[in-house]
Amino acid sequence: MENKTDKKSFKTTLFQSPYVLILLGVLGFLTGHIIIFGADAFNLSTNTPKAVFSEINFTPKCPPKDSLCGKIISFESDSSNKLLIGYLAHDSIAKTRKVKDTLRQNGKLDTVFVLQNYYADTVTQTLISQAVLDKEYRKNYSSDIDFFRYNPTFTLWVVFIIAMLVVWFIAFLPLIYFNSTILKEFGKPNEKYATQTRGYTAFTIAVLLFFHWILIQSFMDSTPFSTFLFLKGFDTRFVAMNILGILAATPVFVGMMHVYKLSSGITASETDTIDRLKEKLKVLLLFISINFSFVMVTTALLYNSINKLAFVAKVSADLKFSPIHNDFVVAYGAVYSILIAIFYIPSAIKIYSLRQEAIAPIATDAQGKGLKFDATIKTVLGEILKSSAPLATSIIASLLGLFFQ
Repeated sequence: MENKTDKKSFKTTLFQSPYVLILLGVLGFLTGHIIIFGADAFNLSTNTPKAVFSEINFTPKCPPKDSLCGKIISFESDSSNKLLIGYLAHDSIAKTRKVKDTLRQNGKLDTVFVLQNYYADTVTQTLISQAVLDKEYRKNYSSDIDFFRYNPTFTLWVVFIIAMLVVWFIAFLPLIYFNSTILKEFGKPNEKYATQTRGYTAFTIAVLLFFHWILIQSFMDSTPFSTFLFLKGFDTRFVAMNILGILAATPVFVGMMHVYKLSSGITASETDTIDRLKEKLKVLLLFISINFSFVMVTTALLYNSINKLAFVAKVSADLKFSPIHNDFVVAYGAVYSILIAIFYIPSAIKIYSLRQEAIAPIATDAQGKGLKFDATIKTVLGEILKSSAPLATSIIASLLGLFFQ
């Protein structure tokens, strides 16, 4: 019995200790640096600065005053999801032409036509692979600061990525503790919820992984941008950051499932309990909205930064449109708003139904007719709007990105 008490006391101290939260924040700060800078984050040598950021400086050989040569005509991915660029290249091809010549025959000058070989300048459509772009047109910098001088918007992106990971790490344990307080406050005294929590956690992770897998298999089957353009080797670390995002969101969605389960055991007469449970659900919604809004802001900053790279600016000028446009950010926000709605709306509607039962039955007018506007539909729409914070953030961030371009 004493061991169990000590164990509970240790857990409470762990969840509430400021030292633990500060160390988690530092761990998030360090993780953000590793995700962005990789092994270079541990390179403490100041004698040989090395930049992990670089860019493509596409300057093919062209004759002077040739407006067509070097113009990019396509920007797409090959079968391996590698970047493939089509452009107009300068070339010389062998041709033959007839020219006039004079020939002295029998003391007379006669005009004749003879064949002459020559090389003609021409412009041909050429494809260039990502490997060739990397080998021949990669512009490396002596330090990341040098890269940021020419591409300052990437600095904001890096800072927001690190800040997002700090928030994820700091909030992880408090969210688990918050869920435990919900179970203590509203759960049955003799019921053990550890097994239920583990089941909800496994289910949530499975749903989130399946959700992302479906996206990758459907309209996000190829990335809208290539990290190769500015940060080589980032794709693997980008996947790691997505996994951390899934883990950070899991306690929130587990808490929402607990709220739904607990509300099923509450009667309409327990109005105070219903209101307190509703406030708990609001806290969970607030955090997941902040969580995904960070994702939307960092995504919008990244798209805006990529569009300002010299190479992408040239692609946009040649194609008359940006292949990495901000509509992807809005779509990204809409997808994550759907994800929040999947977990949030069932609990919200359940609590609302209990509250309505406690206040009054469905009203009817004097003639016995139903209400002209169904309050339940109104509430459903309201809850959908509450869960659409990532969508709203993505639209605002996208508009700001357009404004500052």
